[in-house]
Amino acid sequence: MYKYTADSPEKAKEKVEKYAGRLNGGDFKWEFDDSKDDKSDDINQELKNALENYESDLISVGGNSIDMPEEPTPEEIKVESVALNLQSEELEVGETVTLTSTITPNDAINQNVTWSSDNTDVATVNNGVVTAVGEGTANITVTTQDGNKTAICEIKVIKEIGEITSMISYDNTELTNRTVTATIIFNKNDVTIINNEGSNQYVFEKNGEFTFEYVDSEGNTGTNTAKVNWIDKEAPTIEVKYEKINNEKEVLVTIKANEKLLEVEGWTLSEDRQSISKIFDENRIESVELSDLVGNVTETTIHVDTIENKPVNENQTQNNVNTNTTIKNPNDNIDNTNANKILPATGVKSIIKIFIAMTLVGMIVFYIRYKKLKDIVK
Repeated sequence: MYKYTADSPEKAKEKVEKYAGRLNGGDFKWEFDDSKDDKSDDINQELKNALENYESDLISVGGNSIDMPEEPTPEEIKVESVALNLQSEELEVGETVTLTSTITPNDAINQNVTWSSDNTDVATVNNGVVTAVGEGTANITVTTQDGNKTAICEIKVIKEIGEITSMISYDNTELTNRTVTATIIFNKNDVTIINNEGSNQYVFEKNGEFTFEYVDSEGNTGTNTAKVNWIDKEAPTIEVKYEKINNEKEVLVTIKANEKLLEVEGWTLSEDRQSISKIFDENRIESVELSDLVGNVTETTIHVDTIENKPVNENQTQNNVNTNTTIKNPNDNIDNTNANKILPATGVKSIIKIFIAMTLVGMIVFYIRYKKLKDIVK
């Protein structure tokens, strides 16, 4: 009968540390089933098979090395070929196109490539970006660093298309009372303007349109129209209103214009900037200059003479019921024009003057008739 005497725990630990070279059970593990193993002395066939088929990863046992097979070194994946997204392309001078390369297999280790052109007078290349320089044909080549595999794209460069394109620019595009100069430019150099005395500039003295006409060296023709609508050389037109306030002790004068105004010292500018106002507490004559946003000026004279017991300033000799208005444009070298605005009736003082004048006229008429009657009686 098979007989086996197990080592004591201390002896088993010593053997394992001596022969296995591993602590904590080494790299082979087996769990015993006490309910079976303790009841039979037969060889544990499952454990036997596991031990016979076990392949150890140990480097050494008890100081004796174990030969382990070397892992194979993976082979380097080489480039087999390279291709371009385009095989040929036609460009105009100045245009560009981007070429992209694809390496096969796509997991090749070395993906580096270089670019070259066989005719840099026709086309140049930089990292796949091709620029057309001059007329002709050039071959753009991509070459792999691994294996010198190549692919080629043929580039054909033609001259500029004959169609003329033009653009008009202006020296000023904001509201102004000055002239505006329009300048036309073209996409090429062989264009001649056939009107406007050959000039590529047109000066607008006032709002309007002008059409440039042109032709190139190949006989292609075209037109382009310049339009200006932001010139304002007209001075503001005004309306003056007088209103008695504060029990007729003061006069509110309002000057309303047909366009927006700049501020006037001593006057209040309305929110919409189209009128100014001022309160007078004594009779006086005052000159006012009203300027629009671009500097066109209208001059007017205000007459206030309806405030009782307050005569017009003695330094002012004129007491007219009219508002004298002069229109000025600082950029015009022409004579100014005058326009009169009739004011409302100017009160008791004017009525007295009219009554005296009518009385004098009546007396003169009476005297003349009396003299003639006297001569007849004689």
